Amino acid sequence: MGLINRARHRSLWFLGFLVLCITAGAARLVRVQLLRWYQDRKRQQSLCDPTFGKAVYNPRRIAESWEDFLDALGFQSSPIRQHVRQLFNREDLEEQLQGLFDALSGGLPALDKGGFLNFSSNIRGQVHVLMDMKTKISLLPPTAEDSQWIQQNFDAVFPAEEPLDRAAFPGVAKLVLLRRVVRTLIEYVGIEELKGGMAAPLVVDIAVDLKNGKPFHLHTV
Repeated sequence: MGLINRARHRSLWFLGFLVLCITAGAARLVRVQLLRWYQDRKRQQSLCDPTFGKAVYNPRRIAESWEDFLDALGFQSSPIRQHVRQLFNREDLEEQLQGLFDALSGGLPALDKGGFLNFSSNIRGQVHVLMDMKTKISLLPPTAEDSQWIQQNFDAVFPAEEPLDRAAFPGVAKLVLLRRVVRTLIEYVGIEELKGGMAAPLVVDIAVDLKNGKPFHLHTV
């Protein structure tokens, strides 16, 4: 009888221990899921464009974020869109942007907040009508809202689990460069004329001067 009681006691103890482990594991899983949900939600909220408020970007399609930007501004059927697509599909541009990442990151596998600020603040360039240098206008600098967004949201958008690495950088860089050109042209010619495709072809000349290596340079008609 005593052996039976001891066996029953051990069984009940083991069963209680098993329930406790399962409960603890379930609680841990719930905490992990809640943390992931919170991080994803914070990341998504952080991807609202700080200057063009209509634009919201999806972290799962960073490479297509420039398309989302043009959609938000109403460029769905604009001739400008096709010109941008042809430019961004160039293989040499992808290689150039990856080379720019290497220079910005200093050989590290991912770009941090400081490196991204370095990129944003060192974009220089101009836009002018083809064969007419008198129409030349300089690219606008980053807005205060852009710089503040980088300071406050970069780490949420590019956490350690999904960093801004060499593969992701070209898509982000395309968005940054396109935003700068579009914002400049809206300032000088207005968004409606820009949507119409402009009366004459434009030359875009952009450089990122990092002062510690060969600068990135993009020249297109």
